[in-house]
Amino acid sequence: MKRGVKDSNLKGAKARKQYLGDVRISKGERPNKISKSTKSDIARQLCTDRLDSPKGMQEHLRMEGVDMSLSGIRKGLKKRGFNAKRKIKRNFFSKDNKAERYAWAKKYRNYTLIDWRQWVISDETRVNM
Repeated sequence: MKRGVKDSNLKGAKARKQYLGDVRISKGERPNKISKSTKSDIARQLCTDRLDSPKGMQEHLRMEGVDMSLSGIRKGLKKRGFNAKRKIKRNFFSKDNKAERYAWAKKYRNYTLIDWRQWVISDETRVNM
């Protein structure tokens, strides 16, 4: 920085360029262990199921010569939008069961509210009143 120039005068981009030139001012942060291109490469591999977990990602980074903790990898994944969530459990429907359910839905699709009020549906027992 030139002598006699206050920081408040360097707020605008033009003024900063005039006094400092092409010098980039450090934000005081620790440099990243992984480059942006490596991060995007890992994100692509996670999306295409080549890497399936932070542990697999850690092994991949070790092969590239980057030693990084598992918690650091998880934090990085969260920053990039990869959040852990449990898989939604769904019932298994066989082809026969699907066909049977579809036939039932097709049969009763024109029922009105009044028609449905005549039915009592309880667990797996149907009673027509």
